[in-house]
Order: sequence, then structure tokens, then C-alpha cells
Amino acid sequence: MVYRIVAVFLFFSFYSTAQMSREQYIEKYNSLAISQMSSNGIPASIILAQAILESQNGNSDLASKSNNHFGIKCHSSWNGDNVFHDDDEKQECFRKYDKVKESYYDHSVFLKGRRYQFLYDIPIDNYKGWAKGLKKAGYATNPKYASLLIRIIEDNNLSIYDKQGVENQDSSYFVSGFGYGWPYLLRQQLLYVNHRKEFLLNGSVSASLDNITAQVGMGKLFTENISLGVNIGAALLKKDNQLLIDPIFGINSKFVLETKNKKIVIDLMLQSNLEFDLTPVISIGLLH
Repeated sequence: MVYRIVAVFLFFSFYSTAQMSREQYIEKYNSLAISQMSSNGIPASIILAQAILESQNGNSDLASKSNNHFGIKCHSSWNGDNVFHDDDEKQECFRKYDKVKESYYDHSVFLKGRRYQFLYDIPIDNYKGWAKGLKKAGYATNPKYASLLIRIIEDNNLSIYDKQGVENQDSSYFVSGFGYGWPYLLRQQLLYVNHRKEFLLNGSVSASLDNITAQVGMGKLFTENISLGVNIGAALLKKDNQLLIDPIFGINSKFVLETKNKKIVIDLMLQSNLEFDLTPVISIGLLH
């Protein structure tokens, strides 16, 4: 009898310690929510409240076994790993991730969908508006979804993370960089990046052995680190002992690789003059 009591006690002790509390969940993942707020303009309080509600503080089977903390189903556009769980219907397809961080990132991408676009007109500090908007857009079928999110936010004071996100927000910023490449040997550029509006503006001066160019352009951000846009400018070159100005234009793509202490930018461009002489351009540099 004593052994049974001890065994039961040990079982429940292990079970209780294995389960993550709401406070522990918030402490562990608030930084991910703040990061996504900074990059994608979604209130950190909303991100955390959805994750808490959908994942049961990270303890649901979907969260603990598949790292899916937002209950996002596969849908036709999903090409990643998946797992089947009972939800509104039996054995529905849900997304599966290698890391929790990927779930938080994919949640932000998911909310970039067309039916959620109106949410970004709601002030970022209006979590009640966002909660009601998510319900209106059909994120969940529970008629009390908005009030559940609001209660989680207010009971746990999650709005403090919205304030931190605003204070740390880097949704728009200027950055400059110096690079090397071909055919331009040296390149200096200045970028204005706006993650919330998903665009960037750039200006650059480049030098090769036979000319100097100045260009300005704009691009669309497809992810936090990848953009595609157009450039226009002019090249100053020497021909037959005369200085000539040759108008140029091109298509430009940028890839930003982030390391612990540095941002490396790779520029790939197809450049042309008015005579449509095409020149491929590549440069690699550091942003700071």
C-alpha cells in the first residue's frame, strides 16, 4: 500500500513539474513575441495571448510534439512538415515545425494574408481592436475568442510587452554600408528600411576602373531580409577624352545575412543603359 502511495505521489509530482505554467511560458517566450512585433507590426500582447490560448501554455500535444503554438492548419499553401490532430473535425492537418521560433515567425507570415490586412490599420497599442479583428477575420471559430484573448492579456499584464516592443521597435530605420563587387570595385550605399510598410529606399555611389555611378531606387520587402526593386541613375564615364553622363536603370535584389554581430548584404542587379546594353552587377558588403 505504501509503495502505491509513493508511486502515485511521484507520478503527480513528475506530471506537475513537466507541465509549464502560464508565468513560465510568458517568461520563456516574451522575447520572441517582442521580436515579431518589431519586425512585423503585430502587438506582442496579441502574439503571446494567442500562443497561450492555442498551445495551452505550451503544454498541448500540438505544441509539445510539433512546436505549433498557434494552432495553424496546413492549408493549400503549406509545403512543410505536417501532423494530424482532431480539432473541429477529426484528423485535421496542422503545420509542424522544428523549433518554436519557426512557429512564431510563421504566425507573423500567416497574418500577412489578405483577409488579415485590415488589422494593420489598427493602432499597434490597441490590443482589444486586434483581438476583435482576429475574431472578425475568422482566425478561430470560438465565438468568445476575442474576449478570451483580452482576458489573458489583462490578467497577465501582457500589454507591458507592447510598450517594450514600441521602445525597441526597428520597423523603420536607416542603415549604411560599404561593399566590394563587380564590375564596380567599390560601393557605398544608404538604405531606409520600413518593415511595417514592407518597403525600402536606397541610394548608392559606385566606382569601377572606367566610370562612377550614382543611383536611387526602391524595393518591396518579401521577407525581413529579402527584397526586390528597381533602380535609376546615371554613370559618369570618360570616352574619347570626354566626360559623358549615361542614364542607367535596373532591377535590384538584396539579401541580408545576419550573424551575431554583423549584417552582410548581397546585391544582385541587372543594369542597362538607354541602348539596352545589359550588365550583371554583384556586390557584397557590411551594413551598420
